[in-house]
Amino acid sequence: MARQVTKTAATPVHEVLRKRNERAAVELGERLRHARIERSVSQEDLAARAGLGPGTVARIEGGHQSPRVSTLVRLADVLEIAVWKLIEPCEPSY
Repeated sequence: MARQVTKTAATPVHEVLRKRNERAAVELGERLRHARIERSVSQEDLAARAGLGPGTVARIEGGHQSPRVSTLVRLADVLEIAVWKLIEPCEPSY
């Protein structure tokens, strides 16, 4: 008797990584927005003081753009916080 093979739809690795990167970008943006608002700094002021274009902070905060490390350093410097506070999740993800 022939054994029937059931095919399951496996999610490609690149799709899993893309979703994880998107989630990380959104979380970083939320942490940036929280730090900015906590310090009463507008998006426009933060961008200007960090030497960024006017829409860059909005795109990062919205999770639509992943910033370079050099950009994170400039943003953290303006907000007077450690870079890791923008990157590291507040709660363990395990």
